[in-house]
Amino acid sequence: MRVLVTGAEGFIGGYLTGRLRADGHEVILYRHSDGDLRDKGSLDGYDGVDAVYHLAAKTFVPESWDDPSAYIADNNSILINVLEFCRRAKACMIFISTYMYGEPEYLPIDEKHRCVMSTPYHLSKKIGEEICEFYSTNFGVDVAVARPFNVYGKGQNREFLLPKVYYQVADRGTDEVSVFTLAPKRDYVYVEDVADALARLLPHVSGYDIYNIGSGVSYSVKEAIDIIQTELGTKKKITEKHSVRKNEVMDCVADVSHLTEVIGDLSITPFAEGIRKWHMLEE
Repeated sequence: MRVLVTGAEGFIGGYLTGRLRADGHEVILYRHSDGDLRDKGSLDGYDGVDAVYHLAAKTFVPESWDDPSAYIADNNSILINVLEFCRRAKACMIFISTYMYGEPEYLPIDEKHRCVMSTPYHLSKKIGEEICEFYSTNFGVDVAVARPFNVYGKGQNREFLLPKVYYQVADRGTDEVSVFTLAPKRDYVYVEDVADALARLLPHVSGYDIYNIGSGVSYSVKEAIDIIQTELGTKKKITEKHSVRKNEVMDCVADVSHLTEVIGDLSITPFAEGIRKWHMLEE
């Protein structure tokens, strides 16, 4: 298939494009230097595209509180332009959304769990999902929405939690690891596993559907730090600032049974092994 990837230079995009090429697809990369996707004509001239993976978006949650209008307007103006392209090209789309459930009412969390727009970023993604459903229902654009939980690995923005922890642990010039809080638990899923799931989902995009992507296991920040220190061979002091983010989620675990019903068993890298792989890529 001829596949267009927006946000191809981003964290997940880099791993995904490699995986798609390994599967034999012709992959077209759309990067920042190729134009502003907020412009209606930005995708003119991309002919013969069968599918689009749409990753291009503002994604850093704390920043969304500083400029909520930009997150909501930019993310969805870009999405509408990509959906319009898919409508004209008769291409399907895989829209990479995010964890959408806030503080869960039950664990593990399936796709039927109510959505909680706990930040402007999450609001932008929920509006985006509804736009995708509208285009599928009314214009016949086949759309699969992927909701990855906490993705990690080499290349992630260092402002995210695990990179902050990893690079503090790896830094020989510091003897401590400092975080805001140790208690929250997250379902961490290795980036290569996310790329694998997204690639395997491609042949099954039909109508409109939503899929969680996660590992099915959660670790507290303290547990994650301990595992990272074990893998890197350090025993640094851990300091906690006792500062909890607004609308903090205290635990989340993905139910991925819907995804496995469609694509088969997932490739799930145990957390310690994922940290080991990440560290090997850094050396």
